[in-house]
Amino acid sequence: MASYDVEAVDVVKGYLDEMLAAVGAISRTDAIEPAIQKSDIAAVIQKFYDAQIFDSDHDDKKSLRNAIIETVVRDAFVALLVRTSTSHDRRTILTEH
Repeated sequence: MASYDVEAVDVVKGYLDEMLAAVGAISRTDAIEPAIQKSDIAAVIQKFYDAQIFDSDHDDKKSLRNAIIETVVRDAFVALLVRTSTSHDRRTILTEH
């Protein structure tokens, strides 16, 4: 994922990276089951709630918070698609030849 010049986006990106690493450590397979429980990553989730960028429930802060999270998650999703697509393309090429 890209680095941003917006500190809040970089902070949330770090939290998301940490959360995904924690989930990866818990579930080492591609299987859906067993499900990851919220309690498994509670410490990282708490960091989101404790972050100063999330210190207000005013509508303008909610909009900012949602925009920050959307930006970070969208980039993570696109990176996942690229990795998955590239991996799939390699497997297809190897099996076809």
